[in-house]
Amino acid sequence: MTGETPPQISGRPQSICHPRSGRDPEFKAEYEAEAALLALVRARQSANMTQKDVADALHVTQPYIAQIERGTRTPGYMFMFRYASVVGATIQIGSSYSGSAA
Repeated sequence: MTGETPPQISGRPQSICHPRSGRDPEFKAEYEAEAALLALVRARQSANMTQKDVADALHVTQPYIAQIERGTRTPGYMFMFRYASVVGATIQIGSSYSGSAA
C-alpha cells in the first residue's frame, strides 16, 4: 500500500496524526485502515443502524459484522464498498503516484 492515499469516507480524508506514521510506512497503512473502518462504524451509528441491520442488508451474520468492526476479520474491498453503501457512506481509494506516463 506504499504510495497510496488514505481511503476517504464521504469525501473526507482520514488524515494521519500519529507522529510514527511519518517514519514507518507499514504503521501508516495500518493506522489509515483503522481510521477508515472507524469512519464506517460511525457512519453506521449516524444512520441509526445496528450491526444486525447491516448484516441483514449484506446477507451475512451479525457476529461477522462485529468481527469486522473489531478488526479481528479483514474483509475485501468489495465488501467494504457494499458496507459503505448500506450505511449511506462512500469510500474513495486513490493513489498519490506521481510518475509520468511515457
